[in-house]
Amino acid sequence: MRLLALTLMLASGAAQATDVQVFVSGVVGAAGNVRVAVCPQSQFLQPTCAYVAHAPARPGTTVVTVRGVPPGLYAVQAHHDANGDGRINRNFWGIPTEGIGFSRNAPMHFGPPRFADAAVSVTGALVTLDIALKFER
Repeated sequence: MRLLALTLMLASGAAQATDVQVFVSGVVGAAGNVRVAVCPQSQFLQPTCAYVAHAPARPGTTVVTVRGVPPGLYAVQAHHDANGDGRINRNFWGIPTEGIGFSRNAPMHFGPPRFADAAVSVTGALVTLDIALKFER
């Protein structure tokens, strides 16, 4: 009986998870890939995030779908990893040299945005977002 209850509980939790489809615009060139991370506040701007996906870069707009995101409040981060090294490259002053962007196109004033400025609610069916990359060269 306990096994059945646990199985039903896990199945209902999995049914609530949804996909987050992100249209990332401003991709320059076809080198590398576009990486998207859907992060809860505790993981926002950290090197790792629980929900990540990537797709080959396509000039203009690249679509990346992050699958199986549970309901909640998240900030979505995107970057064009042009050299494919899996990280955001920075110049001598720590400014990103690859395109980066955030959900709600949260502004970056002398640094990354606050979680509250980029926060989006993930609930129910497919969540679709647009993120415009910015280059701080």
